[in-house]
Amino acid sequence: MPGVTMNDPELQRRTPHVDPAWVDAFVLELRLRGASGAEIGGALLEVESHMAEQGGEVAEVFGDPKDYAIHLELPDSQRWTTGEVIRLGVKVLLGVLGAYLFLGGLLAFGDPVQVPVTGLAVLPGGNLAVLLALVAWGDGLVRVLVERPVISIGLFAAAFTLLVVGSVVVGGPQLEVSGAAAILLGLVAFALTAAIWLSERRTGRSLEDPVSFPGH
Repeated sequence: MPGVTMNDPELQRRTPHVDPAWVDAFVLELRLRGASGAEIGGALLEVESHMAEQGGEVAEVFGDPKDYAIHLELPDSQRWTTGEVIRLGVKVLLGVLGAYLFLGGLLAFGDPVQVPVTGLAVLPGGNLAVLLALVAWGDGLVRVLVERPVISIGLFAAAFTLLVVGSVVVGGPQLEVSGAAAILLGLVAFALTAAIWLSERRTGRSLEDPVSFPGH
């Protein structure tokens, strides 16, 4: 699901007659329910048009923003396709591996880098497992992350600690590469990640879906 940006200046500019807090809550609920950026923009424009003509308090006219979002019954158009999941998974794996190798090469100061083959698989593998969980149970998990920030921070901290500790303590073969080679491989992984992202942007397949308004 695309991210939600609270206090978006563009949304405030396009809905000057609607309480920004109401807009934020309304957009958030629609995002959590899988509405597209275009659908959200259209719904906001209807609210703004009514408030500009009739005036008053938006909460009195349209009620609670969450209840109104549910009332609209907009379709869930943000289900990820298999291709989108695969591309995102590849980007996660390349990003984690690239960071590990690049930073390892820099910190080695020219000495060989010991790469724990089994342990290195734990870290990106764990990230991929989290990604797949978000895809499978995204709505519920994202709602918890948004509405229960303290719990979310604790879960992320615990997951990160387990992944890092697991990547260190898990035994297995060690692959020795030079510091320069590790840096080069890390840069290659970053370049591939960037190439996938640019390809998605050019072909319009990016998971980003900003709120857009009719005619714009």
